[in-house]
Amino acid sequence: MTPAELDLLIQEDLQCIEDREGAFGRWIHGLWPENYQISFNENREVFLHLIRVLLDSGKIYFQEPAAAPYGERRVLNTDVWAAPHDYIIEHIDQRLPKDLTDHHDTRLTDFWYDIHCPRLLWYDPEDNSLFGS
Repeated sequence: MTPAELDLLIQEDLQCIEDREGAFGRWIHGLWPENYQISFNENREVFLHLIRVLLDSGKIYFQEPAAAPYGERRVLNTDVWAAPHDYIIEHIDQRLPKDLTDHHDTRLTDFWYDIHCPRLLWYDPEDNSLFGS
């Protein structure tokens, strides 16, 4: 995948987050339809790059793995993983199974619920809260 193609996919995902009703608070991996016709490894690359863009823009944060129950709204900076963005992305990348080829592999599902997977927190600027999906 070329850098231009990667950027195009990221821009489409960001537009989806901005425009689609109910996109706020969704699981990031649910934003990609399987009809993108990209390999799982390319999808992984897009996923990690999208996390970088969303972290750097302040649209998302993460809780340190196994830090709190799901679905609670929190005041900004409460329970937020204070690790550098590079560290968070590396943490996720290292724990995603490396030999996956299919979006329906149960090991991918296991990853999302594993205690080592950080909890995604969406920043809601309307009430300055974080919402975990």
